Amino acid sequence: SCTQANNAPVINPPFAGGSFETTVIAGNVVNFSLNAVDMDLLQNGTPQSLTLIASGPMFGNGFNTN
Repeated sequence: SCTQANNAPVINPPFAGGSFETTVIAGNVVNFSLNAVDMDLLQNGTPQSLTLIASGPMFGNGFNTN
């Protein structure tokens, strides 16, 4: 039984006006940073870790995670 909260992490919107959506022109390069924080702790008191993975058909040639 887990006695500590397991709340969703806070993910800061990367685009202007605090949005997760933006408009781009096809063929243009899109760069943005995603920042997330999970303040909950594991049962032994250590911080939880986050892994963010991007996937989907909208990523074309040249997709990288740098």
